[in-house]
Order: sequence, then structure tokens, then C-alpha cells
Amino acid sequence: MVGVSQDYFPIGFGKHACPGRFLAANELKTMVAYIVMSYDVKFDGRVSRPTCIHWDLNVIADPTVRVMSRKRAR
Repeated sequence: MVGVSQDYFPIGFGKHACPGRFLAANELKTMVAYIVMSYDVKFDGRVSRPTCIHWDLNVIADPTVRVMSRKRAR
């Protein structure tokens, strides 16, 4: 997740690689863990995962899919 290569430039490459990429990766992992532990999440009206949209070299989530969440009871 924090490895650098010439194929993925958003965090830089070589000596110009972002020094905060490790912090950013840990923050993202912490946020996902909090959501998984604290909320019930599901797609509205779907049983399976929605299909992704392939646009050029990018793979993006379908923006028309609604995501429902509910805070879990403690």
C-alpha cells in the first residue's frame, strides 16, 4: 500500500516519494477499521457487490449505487 513504483505516481517515486505515505496508509486503515467495527453497511436493494466502471486505466465504483449505513447498538 505504501510501496513506490514507476507505475503509480500519486505518492511520488524515488527520492521524491511522499514521506507521509505511511501515516496516510495507517490513517486510512484506522478509518476503515472504525467503520467496520461501528456500523452495519450494505448496498440499497442489492444482494451482491455492484459492478465497477472501467474508464481508461481507472477502475471506479458505480456512482449511482446507494450505500446504507446504520450505527451498531453497543
